[in-house]
Amino acid sequence: MKNLLNRFLYSVQAKITLLLLAISIIPLSVASILIVNQTTKATEKQVQDTQTKITEINTYYIDNWFLQKINSIESLIDTYPELQSEDTDQIIPLLQILSVVDKDVKWYSYLDADGYAIDTLGRETNISTQDHFHFTKDTKEVYISDIVKDIKTNENILIIDVPIIGKNNQFIGIIQAILDPHEIVQLINTIDLGDSGYGYLVSKTGTILAHPNKELIGTLVSDSISKMDQFKKTILEKTSGYTSFEQNMIAFEQIGITGWQLHISAPEKAIFATINKSKVVTASILLISMLAVSVVAYLLTNYMVKQMKDIMNIMENVSAGDLTKRLVSKGKNEITYLRKNINDMLDSFSTLTKKISIAAEEVVTSANKLQFESDQSNEVSHKITNSTNVIVEGAKGQLEASKQTSLSTEEMASGVQRIADTSIQISTLASNVINEVHRGSDEVAQAINQIHFVSDSVKNSVTTVRELEEKSTSVHGIVDLISHIADEINLLALNATIEAARAGEHGKGFSVVANEVKKLANQTGEATTNIQAILEDITTSTKTSANAMENSLQEVNSGVAQVQNIEHLFQSILRSFEEVSNEIQEISTVSEKIAAGTEEVAASVQDAVQTNENSLNELNEISLYISNQVQSSSSIVSASKALNDMATDLQQLILNLKYEKG
Repeated sequence: MKNLLNRFLYSVQAKITLLLLAISIIPLSVASILIVNQTTKATEKQVQDTQTKITEINTYYIDNWFLQKINSIESLIDTYPELQSEDTDQIIPLLQILSVVDKDVKWYSYLDADGYAIDTLGRETNISTQDHFHFTKDTKEVYISDIVKDIKTNENILIIDVPIIGKNNQFIGIIQAILDPHEIVQLINTIDLGDSGYGYLVSKTGTILAHPNKELIGTLVSDSISKMDQFKKTILEKTSGYTSFEQNMIAFEQIGITGWQLHISAPEKAIFATINKSKVVTASILLISMLAVSVVAYLLTNYMVKQMKDIMNIMENVSAGDLTKRLVSKGKNEITYLRKNINDMLDSFSTLTKKISIAAEEVVTSANKLQFESDQSNEVSHKITNSTNVIVEGAKGQLEASKQTSLSTEEMASGVQRIADTSIQISTLASNVINEVHRGSDEVAQAINQIHFVSDSVKNSVTTVRELEEKSTSVHGIVDLISHIADEINLLALNATIEAARAGEHGKGFSVVANEVKKLANQTGEATTNIQAILEDITTSTKTSANAMENSLQEVNSGVAQVQNIEHLFQSILRSFEEVSNEIQEISTVSEKIAAGTEEVAASVQDAVQTNENSLNELNEISLYISNQVQSSSSIVSASKALNDMATDLQQLILNLKYEKG
């Protein structure tokens, strides 16, 4: 079994099969790996960008929501000096009007410098001992609480304390807004990333403020995460980022004004499911391609080797002396022509063998007659034996040497002819390989043209996407202008509402108009916010597409260079095979010339043999002429016996050959 395996591995069939597999499978494998890696990187980048962008958009929205609330209070403080008068009879009506305008405000409270509070619902309380009051009083900065439960109603609320600062930077009091965080909670709950991605809100202290799973709201992050130290270093201590934690991909960003963090999490298994599936499909296609190429390569090489094996079997029969076998020569390819030439050669050998056989029979007959005649003249031959023995022995030696030379020359001619035949076979195979290399070079050239076409298409796409990006930027500026105008209209509507409230009954109509203007301004602001978010998505997508296309363009250009290198390699192989083919043809030509010269030498040696035989016959004739001498009789008898033996040997050699005797 081991010997058979070794024979197959060293055979031409195995080498050609491995060569075909290498030429087809290696480029396919490399291309598949590059495509899968590029797809994986692009998908990971797209998921990361999408997750990060969703986080940024929602963070911006929440931060802007708080800023609008704070700005409206600060604008009210700056616009109405009454709020710095510490007169609650003037302050509370203004706050009541403001609470009607903002639907997210449950109520407003005014806190004086000592912590005494009165709200727009008429309730009074003392909050001088609460931490948020002291924070705002000491720092003179805005305070925003976490999402907490209202003690009385058990509803979620947010507390915003805006300090009232006098002209001499003295602390006068606080305007406190109690807000309904429903809009923020609803925003967090509607965050959706794929089938299993979700968002949640974490406070500066690590408390979960909003989560799709209501059971986790109000709990610490450390209660549901085992590696809290790592989570704190990786996420909580940073302002923004994207990381992998406990088999989840998390995008996070700090909401600047509150110090909270918005987290958007998605399982790695769900994110990379498509990538893993594409890898399995690619591996399956590659395996099927390998099997298909292996089968085709085996069938092709098996066909070629079978043709050579038929020729080898015929030549083995010829070397064993069987000239009756012939090759099937159907078709019009090079192998068919080689088979026909071998059959013609065997026909020539058979014809030559027939002629030699007839000549051998005639020689045997002549030798028998000579033996008979020499016996009759035996008495006379004894008289000339001593004289003719020397001459006859010399002639015999010369004849034997001539025959040996003739046989050696014929063997040499046969060997040279085999070299010429082998050279022709190798030349034919080399021509076939050159044709295949030409075909491979043409296919590589077609591949280069196709890749150039793809490169041009990608360049055009990059230009188009860049133009779209510029247009989106222009539209973004226009939307910012509209949003600014809407904010100004909203502020004017607020002022108009306050002035209408002051005017009393005479200002009701003006108040209705102001409210309608405010609604239109709010609708315009919401629309511009939505448009701005959509434009940001478009801008990000176009940037991502342009970058991906530019990366693809670089990969295409790299592929062009690699395919051009393969084309140069094909040209080098083609030149090498053509040089080898030319050398083989020269060897074949020289071998044929040597074979022709050897045949001429063999013919000359055969003539010498014939001449020696004629000389020996002349000696026999001389012995007849001197039949009166006793020694001539012995000489004739010896010569006739030698001739008879040689004729018998020649006839035996012919009998060992198998040929058609028709």
